[in-house]
Amino acid sequence: MNKGEKMSIKTCVKVLCLSVFFFSLNCGILHAKDDPYKQMAKELSDSASRLTNPKIAVIPFSYVDKRKSNGGAIICERLTTRLVKIGKYKVIERQLLENVLQELHLESTGVVDVETTKQLGKVLGV
Repeated sequence: MNKGEKMSIKTCVKVLCLSVFFFSLNCGILHAKDDPYKQMAKELSDSASRLTNPKIAVIPFSYVDKRKSNGGAIICERLTTRLVKIGKYKVIERQLLENVLQELHLESTGVVDVETTKQLGKVLGV
Protein backbone atom coordinates (compact mmCIF):
# COMPACT_ATOMS: atom_id res chain seq x y z
CA MET A 1 0.00 0.00 0.00
CA ASN A 2 1.46 3.31 -1.01
CA LYS A 3 1.29 6.60 0.86
CA GLY A 4 -1.62 7.88 -1.26
CA GLU A 5 -3.73 4.82 -0.52
CA LYS A 6 -3.04 5.13 3.22
CA MET A 7 -4.07 8.77 3.11
CA SER A 8 -7.20 7.88 1.17
CA ILE A 9 -8.21 5.21 3.70
CA LYS A 10 -7.55 7.57 6.60
CA THR A 11 -9.61 10.24 4.90
CA CYS A 12 -12.41 7.76 4.22
CA VAL A 13 -12.48 6.75 7.88
CA LYS A 14 -12.61 10.42 8.89
CA VAL A 15 -15.48 11.05 6.48
CA LEU A 16 -17.34 8.03 7.85
CA CYS A 17 -16.88 9.30 11.41
CA LEU A 18 -18.04 12.74 10.29
CA SER A 19 -21.11 11.16 8.71
CA VAL A 20 -22.12 9.61 12.02
CA PHE A 21 -21.49 12.95 13.74
CA PHE A 22 -23.51 14.90 11.17
CA PHE A 23 -26.27 12.32 11.36
CA SER A 24 -26.58 12.84 15.09
CA LEU A 25 -26.60 16.62 14.63
CA ASN A 26 -29.17 16.48 11.86
CA CYS A 27 -31.57 14.33 13.87
CA GLY A 28 -32.54 17.52 15.65
CA ILE A 29 -33.55 19.32 12.45
CA LEU A 30 -35.98 16.77 11.04
CA HIS A 31 -38.73 19.35 11.39
CA ALA A 32 -36.86 21.83 9.20
CA LYS A 33 -38.19 22.86 5.78
CA ASP A 34 -35.16 21.56 3.91
CA ASP A 35 -34.69 17.84 3.31
CA PRO A 36 -32.38 16.74 6.17
CA TYR A 37 -30.84 13.96 4.07
CA LYS A 38 -30.06 16.40 1.29
CA GLN A 39 -28.44 18.74 3.82
CA MET A 40 -26.45 15.88 5.36
CA ALA A 41 -25.31 14.71 1.91
CA LYS A 42 -24.21 18.24 1.04
CA GLU A 43 -22.24 18.59 4.29
CA LEU A 44 -20.57 15.21 3.74
CA SER A 45 -19.80 16.06 0.14
CA ASP A 46 -18.26 19.37 1.16
CA SER A 47 -16.22 17.64 3.89
CA ALA A 48 -15.05 14.96 1.46
CA SER A 49 -13.97 17.40 -1.23
CA ARG A 50 -10.31 16.73 -0.39
CA LEU A 51 -10.54 12.98 -1.02
CA THR A 52 -8.04 11.72 -3.56
CA ASN A 53 -10.31 8.81 -4.49
CA PRO A 54 -13.79 9.94 -5.56
CA LYS A 55 -15.42 6.65 -4.45
CA ILE A 56 -17.45 6.46 -1.25
CA ALA A 57 -19.59 3.89 0.53
CA VAL A 58 -22.37 4.56 3.02
CA ILE A 59 -22.53 1.88 5.71
CA PRO A 60 -25.97 1.26 7.24
CA PHE A 61 -26.35 2.99 10.59
CA SER A 62 -27.02 0.91 13.69
CA TYR A 63 -27.97 1.57 17.27
CA VAL A 64 -25.15 1.48 19.80
CA ASP A 65 -27.11 -1.01 21.92
CA LYS A 66 -27.50 -3.29 18.84
CA ARG A 67 -31.30 -3.01 18.69
CA LYS A 68 -32.86 -4.35 15.53
CA SER A 69 -34.43 -1.64 13.41
CA ASN A 70 -34.89 -0.78 9.74
CA GLY A 71 -34.25 2.88 10.57
CA GLY A 72 -30.50 2.67 9.93
CA ALA A 73 -31.01 1.06 6.53
CA ILE A 74 -33.61 3.66 5.58
CA ILE A 75 -31.30 6.52 6.54
CA CYS A 76 -28.43 4.85 4.67
CA GLU A 77 -30.55 4.49 1.53
CA ARG A 78 -31.82 8.07 1.64
CA LEU A 79 -28.34 9.47 2.25
CA THR A 80 -26.89 7.33 -0.54
CA THR A 81 -29.58 8.57 -2.94
CA ARG A 82 -28.80 12.20 -2.10
CA LEU A 83 -25.04 11.63 -2.51
CA VAL A 84 -25.62 10.08 -5.94
CA LYS A 85 -27.72 13.09 -6.95
CA ILE A 86 -24.90 15.46 -5.97
CA GLY A 87 -22.79 13.64 -8.56
CA LYS A 88 -19.30 14.41 -7.24
CA TYR A 89 -18.44 10.87 -6.15
CA LYS A 90 -18.88 7.31 -7.31
CA VAL A 91 -21.07 5.72 -4.66
CA ILE A 92 -20.50 2.00 -4.11
CA GLU A 93 -23.62 -0.02 -4.96
CA ARG A 94 -25.62 -1.24 -1.99
CA GLN A 95 -25.54 -4.90 -3.10
CA LEU A 96 -21.74 -4.88 -3.39
CA LEU A 97 -21.50 -3.27 0.04
CA GLU A 98 -23.84 -5.90 1.52
CA ASN A 99 -21.81 -8.71 -0.07
CA VAL A 100 -18.57 -7.36 1.40
CA LEU A 101 -20.19 -6.86 4.82
CA GLN A 102 -21.34 -10.50 4.74
CA GLU A 103 -17.91 -11.65 3.66
CA LEU A 104 -16.35 -9.80 6.58
CA HIS A 105 -19.05 -11.22 8.91
CA LEU A 106 -20.26 -7.76 9.88
CA GLU A 107 -23.89 -8.11 8.83
CA SER A 108 -24.91 -9.85 12.05
CA THR A 109 -23.20 -7.50 14.48
CA GLY A 110 -24.37 -4.24 12.98
CA VAL A 111 -21.40 -2.51 14.60
CA VAL A 112 -18.46 -1.35 12.53
CA ASP A 113 -15.41 0.01 14.35
CA VAL A 114 -12.49 1.95 12.91
CA GLU A 115 -10.40 -1.13 12.10
CA THR A 116 -13.21 -2.94 10.30
CA THR A 117 -14.05 0.28 8.48
CA LYS A 118 -10.47 0.40 7.21
CA GLN A 119 -10.71 -3.25 6.14
CA LEU A 120 -14.01 -2.56 4.40
CA GLY A 121 -12.49 0.45 2.64
CA LYS A 122 -9.58 -1.64 1.38
CA VAL A 123 -11.87 -4.31 -0.04
CA LEU A 124 -14.14 -1.74 -1.70
CA GLY A 125 -11.29 0.40 -2.97
CA VAL A 126 -12.54 3.56 -1.27
